Amino acid sequence: MAISWTPSAAAAEWYDNAFNFFTGDLATFLATADLEDMSYFDLSSLGITAVTGLELLVDTEDIVLTNNSLTELPALPDTGNLVGIDCQTNQIASIVNFPSSLTLIALGANLLTTIPTIPALVTTLALSQNPFAAATVNTIIGDLVANGLNNGQLFLVGLDTSLSGANITTLQGRGWTVFT
Repeated sequence: MAISWTPSAAAAEWYDNAFNFFTGDLATFLATADLEDMSYFDLSSLGITAVTGLELLVDTEDIVLTNNSLTELPALPDTGNLVGIDCQTNQIASIVNFPSSLTLIALGANLLTTIPTIPALVTTLALSQNPFAAATVNTIIGDLVANGLNNGQLFLVGLDTSLSGANITTLQGRGWTVFT
């Protein structure tokens, strides 16, 4: 299996672990990228309609796929260094998994009605402008409460938080900033 994206002519950007910057289309990426020495991978604002093989980015800390036309977020690496996934402003309706290493999840402005359980280390969660039901919003916020972390950020703009008052109050009492 290899990493792939459509359209393949779109130029990804990536950094290695020494912060050297690279850019290139899919063919260039496959020929030159060292997946074991990549800290950052970005396919933002390129009209991307599909991406596969993200689970191979085990050394990558941040994956950014914002402002495209993705309808699903494929499998992410279950092990490794991934701490941030940002795929806001797409058309994502399904997500395969969240690695336990994540601390930042940005999913605003998609078509999500459900998501996998929030990992225990997440301190930044952006969910604004998705069609979640009020009960789902409360369950997601309840996951954050159960994780017991302090001083996070939670973005819920445009969501029905009518069932979430107690959970929001608990997070705010722990130093979380909640945007509704």
